[in-house]
Amino acid sequence: MELCKQSGVKNVIYQLLAPSITLNLDEVEENRSYAVIIDKGIRYCLTGNSGIYDEEASYVLLTDRTPTKQKLIDNEIKQRKWIKHPNQIEASPDDVINSWENRFHFKLEKNEAHPGLRRPQLGALHALLSHMLSPTETATVVLPTGTGKTETMMSALVAGRCNRVLVTVPTNALRGQLFNKFKTLGILKKAKFEIVDKEALYPIVGVITSAFEGEDQLKSFIRQCNVVITTMQIIDHAPEEQQDVYVSSFSNVFVDEAHHIVATSWRKFSDRFPRHQLVQFTATPFRNDGQRLDGKIIFNYPLRQAQKDGYYRTIHFLPVREYGEEAIADKAIAEKAVEKLKDDQKHYLHIMMARCETKSRAQAVYKIYKELCPELRIVLLYSGCPDYIENYNKVLKRDVDIVVCVNMLGEGFDLPELKIAAFHDIRKSLPITLQFSGRFTRTSRDAELGDASFVANIADLTVKQELDSLYEEDADWNILLADANDNKVTDEKEFKDFIEGFKSGTDAQIPVSSIYPKFSTVVYQSYAKGWHPEDFYKGIRGYDKLDYQSYDINENEKLLVAVMAKEQNVEGIKVKDVRTMAWSYLVLFWDEKKNLLYINSLDNASLYHEVAKHVVGAPGKAPKLIVSVQKRIW
Repeated sequence: MELCKQSGVKNVIYQLLAPSITLNLDEVEENRSYAVIIDKGIRYCLTGNSGIYDEEASYVLLTDRTPTKQKLIDNEIKQRKWIKHPNQIEASPDDVINSWENRFHFKLEKNEAHPGLRRPQLGALHALLSHMLSPTETATVVLPTGTGKTETMMSALVAGRCNRVLVTVPTNALRGQLFNKFKTLGILKKAKFEIVDKEALYPIVGVITSAFEGEDQLKSFIRQCNVVITTMQIIDHAPEEQQDVYVSSFSNVFVDEAHHIVATSWRKFSDRFPRHQLVQFTATPFRNDGQRLDGKIIFNYPLRQAQKDGYYRTIHFLPVREYGEEAIADKAIAEKAVEKLKDDQKHYLHIMMARCETKSRAQAVYKIYKELCPELRIVLLYSGCPDYIENYNKVLKRDVDIVVCVNMLGEGFDLPELKIAAFHDIRKSLPITLQFSGRFTRTSRDAELGDASFVANIADLTVKQELDSLYEEDADWNILLADANDNKVTDEKEFKDFIEGFKSGTDAQIPVSSIYPKFSTVVYQSYAKGWHPEDFYKGIRGYDKLDYQSYDINENEKLLVAVMAKEQNVEGIKVKDVRTMAWSYLVLFWDEKKNLLYINSLDNASLYHEVAKHVVGAPGKAPKLIVSVQKRIW
């Protein structure tokens, strides 16, 4: 049962008083104005007239027409509002908060038979509650897509008994999804989970979709709520006096999908609120504009750990190489993606997303898919597109095969079946799309879902740039991404083999794949019969006193990569606790056939003669420096 506290306007306030139930229609009494369903001895009256109903019924529901048993079976009756309900008691926001005291259970999920909060959710919740006890600055929680940001927010709301929370989202679709989640508390109150006791009241949730006429109207709206959900754009476009109301009315501000916010918009928003009230929830510590999120990261759940804990499958990359004009490249991407979709659908219930940059691009790509595979269910979905609501509902009901969209479809849709992403335009969307399609549901449904795949045109320089940025942003993508094309791109495969040849591989704190050496090098002629790379540190003065030391060796390629750092004062700042790390790296390559040692470093002025002497020095004969040799290591 839902209590609508404000209706007839776009901005609404709801409180769920009781979850929905399914009634057995075996015993139905029909009257000229109403029908009574008797289930387990309880009488439920459905009436088309609010003034005429069964007085003995415990539950009375007003419907859009006079109900009959046949109309109920045919699903022709629509519910309007409750006239009588045992839980029909209006609670205040304070009543709700008081009902939460000692009603939250910190249960860790063990398996499907013993459900609870996932490991990243429980970890983030503890970090949040600790932060809320003594907040001093903006907090950031990094949880990869699909590991449960929304349930973490709701858990913090209840367990922390937050006074009043503002939740901002980047899109209308996500606003609607979070509204539905918060008003039901998602999984938290479900009998299967029992994370929040049944005695705890559901929060009073307001959703703001349009501007208010004045600040008094806004104040009245907020005062009635435990949670208010809206978009940052609505707050940004509100008059100054209403923006002040937003700032003064909330104890906590949760910023969902914070990576979507460009620097200028975030700065305008964050400058209004006390920094200690703000908590950013994000799938990546980088915004879509490439800049890092500010604030202190209080919890970061790495992609590597997400896969280890079973929340992600391997994601297969299906590249095409098409140097022709845009329409030809689009067709090549579509053909590869549709081929994969049809093959997957023989075994799984997969849906495909075709991602485009603009509305005009989406329209052009939509036509390509309609011509290529008219037998498939294809919809076009972007804000303002024809039949938006109809197509939106088709997606929610999984009544589609292909969704052609602008930018990102995933956030705002709970679609574990979306497992194939075709990137017709890739810029600034790759990490989040891959996280969305690669996530693992952790239920028995996983057997029905299979692995994720993405298709992109590697002849497009933007694709190469985005892949490079992906690895720079998080080296764990080396583990999650797999090239599934039979005709693998040679340089990509060789690079992966090369990286895997190092002893630590991607398990190193700073993986070799994250280091891009400069072009300069010094070369030494050796008179020894071999090399001793593990002795390199003997030639570096003060190596034992460094604050960070790490090295890795690829025996097959005869390569050593070392990373070092020393803590030091910041120039121009004479404060004891203000320190910085001075980083450097060293790359040694041993050309066994020519007896040459190449040394590459961040410091172009150093010759590293002592390093060469310990690595390739022969008894009684030091290695000889060869001048003016330039060579790129890889």
